[in-house]
Amino acid sequence: MSAKQYLEILDKIGSDAVGAYYDIGNSTNKGLDVPADIRALKGRLSMIHFKDGSSFLGEGKVKMEPVCEAIKAIDYKGWIVLETSCPTKDTVADCKRNADYSRKVLGL
Repeated sequence: MSAKQYLEILDKIGSDAVGAYYDIGNSTNKGLDVPADIRALKGRLSMIHFKDGSSFLGEGKVKMEPVCEAIKAIDYKGWIVLETSCPTKDTVADCKRNADYSRKVLGL
């Protein structure tokens, strides 16, 4: 869903106990402006979902640098969930690579 759709739903619910769980991979594949959506959802995000199809993070369709700049710009401090693929079939190494990349691009 776009930020506009999330905000319409969240406004109808009217509770700070409910927030958006934003998936950057699905949103990119739907042609949404992910950095703009993240900025628009400032204060309304519960979690952010990092994934990029069958690619390692930073090597697929999702433009991770602008996404992470938006995350930093809104001072997001919540959870980021990695639902990443395993291109080399070495689960531990691939997970570590995606986690290390995520930390790097987020400046952590």
